[in-house]
Amino acid sequence: MVAIIGIITADNFSVSWWWPALIAFATLLLTLRIHARSLTILFAFVFSTFAALHALQLQSVDLFPLTAKLNHQQALRITAKGTLLSLNPGSTQTDPATGIFKLNQVTLDNQQYPASHRVRLSLPPLPPLPPESTSTPIATGRRFKISGSLRALSPARNPAQFSLAESSRRRGIVANLVVFSPYDIQPLPSHADPLTRLRSAANTSRNWIADTITAGLQNSPNVSAVLRAMALGSREETPRAIEDTFRESGSMHIFAVSGLHVGILAFIIWQLLKILGLRRSIAALIVIPCLFYYALITGWRPSAVRAAIMTSIFLAGFGFQRQPRILNSLGAAALVILLYDTQQLFMPGFQLSFLVLTSIALFTPLFQRPLKKLVAPDPFLPPTLIGRTRRTTAAIGEKAADLFAVSAAAWIGSVPLILWHFQMLTPVAVIANCFLVPLAFAVLAVASLSLLASATGLGTLSLIFNNTNWLLAKILLAASAAFANLPGGHFYFDHSPFPKTPPHCRITVFDTTGGGAAQLIEPSHPNQPTAWLIDAGNKDAFFDVVRPLLRQRSLDQHITALVLSHGDSRHLGGAPYLIRDLAPAAVYESPLPNSSPFYRDTLLAAESLNIPLTQVTAGDSIPASPLTRVGSSSAPTLRVLFPPPEYQPSAHADDHSLVLQLESDGWRILFMNDAGFATEKWLLDNASNHLPSHILVKGRHASDFSGLTEFLNAVQPLAVISTNARFPPEEQIPAAWKAILIQKNITLFDQANTGAVEIQCHPDRLEIEGFLNNQTFTQHAP
Repeated sequence: MVAIIGIITADNFSVSWWWPALIAFATLLLTLRIHARSLTILFAFVFSTFAALHALQLQSVDLFPLTAKLNHQQALRITAKGTLLSLNPGSTQTDPATGIFKLNQVTLDNQQYPASHRVRLSLPPLPPLPPESTSTPIATGRRFKISGSLRALSPARNPAQFSLAESSRRRGIVANLVVFSPYDIQPLPSHADPLTRLRSAANTSRNWIADTITAGLQNSPNVSAVLRAMALGSREETPRAIEDTFRESGSMHIFAVSGLHVGILAFIIWQLLKILGLRRSIAALIVIPCLFYYALITGWRPSAVRAAIMTSIFLAGFGFQRQPRILNSLGAAALVILLYDTQQLFMPGFQLSFLVLTSIALFTPLFQRPLKKLVAPDPFLPPTLIGRTRRTTAAIGEKAADLFAVSAAAWIGSVPLILWHFQMLTPVAVIANCFLVPLAFAVLAVASLSLLASATGLGTLSLIFNNTNWLLAKILLAASAAFANLPGGHFYFDHSPFPKTPPHCRITVFDTTGGGAAQLIEPSHPNQPTAWLIDAGNKDAFFDVVRPLLRQRSLDQHITALVLSHGDSRHLGGAPYLIRDLAPAAVYESPLPNSSPFYRDTLLAAESLNIPLTQVTAGDSIPASPLTRVGSSSAPTLRVLFPPPEYQPSAHADDHSLVLQLESDGWRILFMNDAGFATEKWLLDNASNHLPSHILVKGRHASDFSGLTEFLNAVQPLAVISTNARFPPEEQIPAAWKAILIQKNITLFDQANTGAVEIQCHPDRLEIEGFLNNQTFTQHAP
C-alpha cells in the first residue's frame, strides 16, 4: 500500500525523480547508520523509492527526441532501427498487421537520434511466405530497419470510445509508426545471444502448439480460433461476436490468456510431477521456469507475466520449506511487478488481478462455511449410518459449494473495477463461472494431452484429443452465449454527465476513420429508448466507435431504423456486423445501384434475420418508432430529399448518397453524407423550398466539388459540421470554402479538431458541442 501511494503521488504531482530518490537514499543511510528497525523509516524508504521510480519512468517517456516535432507536424517521415516486440496479423489477408516496435535509433532528415522507446506499429497486409522462400520472416524478437510515417498518439475522438493514447503512454508507447509497403521493412543482422535464441525457440513452440491443438479442425474455424485464444492468447482470428459473449457472461478471463490459464497450467504440471514422485520443493523449481517460458510463448503478455510472477512467488514457499500464504504472496508479487514497471498500477488487468485474488482470499471462507453446512450430512448422525449415495452427494455438494464460493468472491472483487473501466455489470457471472471455469479447465487439460501425444509420436491419439476438444469448445461457446443472453444477466451503464434538461432529440455525428461515416439520432420517447442510425462506419469503426456508445446509452437493442446512405465501404462496411449483432427493427436504403461487396453481405444478414429492407426516395419519411405516428407534432421527423424515383446518377458511389433532413421542435438538420456537385444542383433545381436548415452535416465527395455557394445560400445554415480527412487531399476542407463560411457568419465544426459532435434539440434552443475541443454553439428559438 505504501508503494502504491508513492506511485500515485508521483503520478499526480510533477516532481523530478531525484527528489524522492534523495529521500530514499537518506532513509537507507539512516537505517544503516543507527541500525533502526522502525516501520516509519521503512515506509518512508518504500514510499520515496517507488515515487522516484515512477517519476523516472514518466520522464523517460517525455524525453523521446521527436516529441516536440510531432506536436507541430501531423506526421514525420522517418527511418528507424530496433526490435519487433510483438506482432498481431490481421484477421484476414487484406487487414493490416499491428505490433509493438522498440526503437534503438531514429533517422529524420539525415539526422540520427538515439532512442529506447516503443512505438505502435501498423504494417501493410503480410501474406505468409512460401515454404521454399529464403527471406527472413517478420517475427518477434528480430531486429529490423523500418521506414514509415511517425504520428502522434491520438486521443479518443468519440464518446464511449476507448482511449488508446492514454493506455499506450502507460505502456511506454510514444507514437504510431505507419508502414505503407512491405519493401519498407528490412531485416538486420542479429547476434545469436541467449535472449534471441530463447525468443526464437518460443516462437517455434508457439507455432507448433497452435498447429497441434487445431489439427483436424480446419472445417471449424471458430472453434480453432477459440482454442488458439485460450491456449496462446491469439485473438486476431476470433470473431468479435464470440468475444462479446464471453465478456457479457462475465467470463472474459476464460477466453483470453490470464492468471486462470497460468494457474491451470501450473496445476497440470504440478500433478504430473506429483505422479512422478518428486518432492514439492523440487517440483516448484521445475514449474516456475515452465510458467515464464509459457508467458514468453504467449508473446510476453502483461497478464501472463503477472500471473507467472504471482504463481512463482506462491510456489517459491515450497522451495524454502515454508507454507505459502496467499495474501503475503500477493503483496510480494505486487512489489516485484511494480518494481519492474510502476505503470502497471494503472492497467485494468493489474488492478483486476490483484483485487479479485485478494477478494477470493478474504471472502471465499465466508461463503464456504454456510454453503457446506447446507450440503453436509446431519452432524449428529453416526458416519456408519450414512449411505454411499448420501456421501457421494455430500462430496459433490462440497465441491459445488467451493466453486460457487470462489466465483461469488471473485465477482465481488471485480464489480467496482468492471463498473469503473468498462461501465458494465454482469451478475450472471457468479453462476456462469461455476460452469465455464471447469469447462475451460477441461479444454486446456485435453489440449495438454494432445500436445503430449503429438510430442511422443502418437499423432492419431492427438487427433482424438483435438476432436474431444472440438466438442468441449462447442459446449463452452454455447454455454457462454446462453449465459450472455439471459435477461438481466448483464447491464451497460451511461457514465456521461446527465443533461440538466433532457433534449427532445439528441444527434451524435461520429468521427470515424476517414471521416464522419455514421450518425446516431435519439428521439425522445416516453415508453422506451429508440434510435435511428445513419450508416455504421467500416468494420473497425462499428466495433470501436459506434457500438460502445449504443451500449453505453442502452440503445443496442432499440435501433428502430438503420439507414444506409450509399455504398462507400467506410459507411457500409460495419452494417453486416451491426445487423447480425444488434438486429435493428428495419433497414432503409436508396434504390440506386450499389456495387459494394459489403452491400451483398448486408442483404444476406438482413435476410437471415427476417429484417425488412425498404427502399426510400424523395418525399418518403422514416418513422422514429413503430409506435410513433409519422407526422405527429411531438415526434421528430426524418425525411428523404434525395434521390428521386428513376434518377440516373453517374457510376461513382458518392453520387448515390441519400440526402436526409431531420426536424425536431422546429429545428432542421440536413444530412448530405458524401453527396457532391450533381446532387446539390438537383436539390437546387427541384427541392430548394425544402433545403433551409439550421445545421448542415456533410462529408466530402471523393472526386468532385461540394458545398456550392448557391447551395449554402439555399440551405442558410447557422452551423456546418464537416468531415476533414487527412487523406486523400480531395476529402479535406478547402481553405477557400472555410473563408466563405466566415464571410457568411456560419460557424464551422471541423471534425479534424472537434472529433465527434453532439447536437441537442430543445423546444426553446439548439445546442452543439464538439467532443474533442469542447467547441460550443447555442441558438435560441425566436
